Amino acid sequence: MLIAGSAFAQDERVVFDIPAQPLASALERYSALTGNDLLYNSNLTSGRISNRIQGAMEADAALVALLADSGLSTRRLANGSILLSPAPTELEARTSPATAHYYGQMQAGLRRALCRDSLSRPGHYRIVLRMSVDAHGRLTRYEQFGSGGSVEADASIRRALSQLNFGASPPAELRQPIVMAIVPKGPGVTMGCDDVADSSTRSAQ
Repeated sequence: MLIAGSAFAQDERVVFDIPAQPLASALERYSALTGNDLLYNSNLTSGRISNRIQGAMEADAALVALLADSGLSTRRLANGSILLSPAPTELEARTSPATAHYYGQMQAGLRRALCRDSLSRPGHYRIVLRMSVDAHGRLTRYEQFGSGGSVEADASIRRALSQLNFGASPPAELRQPIVMAIVPKGPGVTMGCDDVADSSTRSAQ
């Protein structure tokens, strides 16, 4: 599942058992359990330790508990994804609407690229991508953590990423690299490629 957004209803409870650990690892586990897509700069999690969360609770409440005292806050974007940023008391400059918009633009471009090939189509694998973008919106560097499940799938993912262009210059205040998680399809999670496939079909007609 790519860009899961608010995959679970707000009142649906998920059973969590995430011990205190490096925050990046805890966020990956949270994303896998809930299907919620998290966007954040990797340097925000460096050196931070998560709180332990255990028991059945709503996904949003669990994230608040996980991040308590971390100095980070969350904001849900229009597409349902969750943007992590420094809490207001730590901000040198507030996250601009342009930066939030560019995060969404990156998500959409990544989703389209992966959905073009059935081998890289999200839904059955879980990976984390750490990406850097140049002044023209081209992906210049990336690291992939995790596997698409086969040599062929990983090759297809690499091909998709090698051609990735987000089509616009990133805002000057965008801090890189950017981390995005792609999580498997699960209960309550909708597949992210259906409308992409429909659009491709219409274009071919």
